[in-house]
Amino acid sequence: MSTDRSKEPPTLSELLPDDPEGLSVEVASPDPRLDELPTAIEPPSDPSLPPHSADQLPDLPVSLSPLQQGPSYEDRGLLGSGGMGEVRYVVDRRLRRPMALKTLAPHTVKDRQAVLRFIEEAQITGQLDHPNIVPIHTLGVDEEGGLYFTMKLVRGKTLNELLSELGPHRLDSSNLEHLVRIVCRVCDAVAFAHSRGVIHRDLKAGNVMIGSHGQLYVMDWGLALLRDGPRLVSDEGVLIGTPRYMAPELARRDLKATDERTDVYGIGGILYRILTLEPPHPAGTRSELLELIVSRNVTDPREEVTDGIVPPELSRIVLKALARDPSERYQTVDDLRADLEQFLQGGGWLATRTFPAGAIMIREGDAPEEAYVVIRGTCEAYKTIGGKRVSLRKMGPGEVIGETGLLTKKARSASVEALSKVTVKVVTAPALERELSRNRWLGAFVTGLAERFRELDAKLTPPDEG
Repeated sequence: MSTDRSKEPPTLSELLPDDPEGLSVEVASPDPRLDELPTAIEPPSDPSLPPHSADQLPDLPVSLSPLQQGPSYEDRGLLGSGGMGEVRYVVDRRLRRPMALKTLAPHTVKDRQAVLRFIEEAQITGQLDHPNIVPIHTLGVDEEGGLYFTMKLVRGKTLNELLSELGPHRLDSSNLEHLVRIVCRVCDAVAFAHSRGVIHRDLKAGNVMIGSHGQLYVMDWGLALLRDGPRLVSDEGVLIGTPRYMAPELARRDLKATDERTDVYGIGGILYRILTLEPPHPAGTRSELLELIVSRNVTDPREEVTDGIVPPELSRIVLKALARDPSERYQTVDDLRADLEQFLQGGGWLATRTFPAGAIMIREGDAPEEAYVVIRGTCEAYKTIGGKRVSLRKMGPGEVIGETGLLTKKARSASVEALSKVTVKVVTAPALERELSRNRWLGAFVTGLAERFRELDAKLTPPDEG
């Protein structure tokens, strides 16, 4: 019986490029940096030890036929699907290992670029051996000629789903600290990928999976770019990524400008989503959105949040990561992570302010609303007595200004002038309360000291004369 081959999908060999390097499903390493292990086991050097043939193997006490018959995987149902394919829950019949099996959608099997990108996703991800990147187990072709790869089955929820559950409570001190630690682990995975020459290019909250027992994985490396290495597909002039998270260089389709800082932008977008529950770019038509991405700065998250208070320092970190100009962003993911770790150590609720030389930072007689911790520069406290300025003391980095008024609520007893350009951390009563709420025993300790200070101040201050 004749068969009409014109209606059948092309074979894998027909779709793969004629490449002498063998960049095919046999998974040749696409980058020498990823090629550190031997590719084969050397045969015994002793010619007196010939390999066994099948009929020379010793008798075994069990039958091996179950391992030799039937399909390799048992299908347990659909896990998820998208425009380019689907992911199914399968069990390896031989190892009894639950896995996720990813396949191409039927309408893409004739799309050469889609097939090659699918293969490249498996090849690149399979060589990123990191605790926060889902391991790839196999890449192959099934009995019906369909392309697939298998990977670790992750049970849990995406960061998007977690944020939806938390809602306004995401900005509570303990929850926000937990979420920032999640992003630090995302940084670990992405920094490792960068060390192997791989740029993710589609980082977003939906691609971060949180396992049921604390595991965390950066998912979906299907748009990853291998810098300075051979490619199966060309991205020149192609729009890559999710528009509402997209870096300006991706929106411009500028492949040469795409580098590690592109992923810094993506992580900044994840942080923005945590703070505001929205991606960094507003919804709109694709053309409108792409124009906005390349022409305007991202809105300060503190202006977008209506259901809580955003720590000023975290807002600063986010805006730096989301700078339009890559040179103004963190230059590496490790630099971004270092600032996130600094935020977690405390002080994130304190805004940073700079006073020019000659500025009056505190004025005698004013109501006390803020205290300052000097970060850089020198300032001088003074009083005006009989119309003359009397210097009290000079202060530099590490010293605190105006704390007495903040604790006693009494008018300022002296003025403070910046002798040079002075940068300070601004301490307000609400910010101090939030900082102390992160450490309950320290909060109780400081609150107790402040109360005793107020009581002592009241005893030492003479009553007003009538």
